[in-house]
Amino acid sequence: MVVYDWVMSGHSYETTVVIDAAPAQVWEVLSNVEAWPTWTPTITSVKGVDGSVLEWGAKFEVQQPGLMKAAYIVTDFQPEKSFTWYSSVAGIRLLAGHVLEETSDGKTTVALTFEMSGLFAVLSWLLTKKKICEFVNLEAESLKAVCE
Repeated sequence: MVVYDWVMSGHSYETTVVIDAAPAQVWEVLSNVEAWPTWTPTITSVKGVDGSVLEWGAKFEVQQPGLMKAAYIVTDFQPEKSFTWYSSVAGIRLLAGHVLEETSDGKTTVALTFEMSGLFAVLSWLLTKKKICEFVNLEAESLKAVCE
């Protein structure tokens, strides 16, 4: 069983998990976004539009079970520490963050965040928040399992 903390406020959700692995090892798995379908069931496919390197400005097409394909653009990138990417769909901006922090005993705390904003965010959040929270939690659990 995975122990993680979570916080939900407004139109956002955050979960954290401690992984018994060094940050470099976790980053290696997390930053290879095109390989995500091999370790998490929340992602069907990820394909780089202009290449497969995760870096600021990179664009990826992401397909998730039961959802429309979305194009995510990396807006914040700190190698071996964090990245954030966003997608805009029908008046809704989706922002997903991934942050790694080393613990005092050499493990890695990973915070995964998801935020929704825009004209139709309130309605969309009401319709999808259960699935979003389940997906974010499952991604954290899957990352922990593949890294340990």
